[in-house]
Amino acid sequence: MRNTALSEQKKHCRTKTITQEILKTIVKRERILVLTGQGKLAVRPGITDGLVYNPFKKEPESPLK
Repeated sequence: MRNTALSEQKKHCRTKTITQEILKTIVKRERILVLTGQGKLAVRPGITDGLVYNPFKKEPESPLK
């Protein structure tokens, strides 16, 4: 019962946070709202390119140097 209550509380907090983000987006009249970290990386390709490119560049025998 306690675990269920804690789970419900987390859901409530998450729902409240999402609702606040949606309201902010509506007030700012923005068309796109991205809530997940993975989604935010997908929206900003420059960041994603760096995250993919840099590890390859650091490899010992990398042709990207």
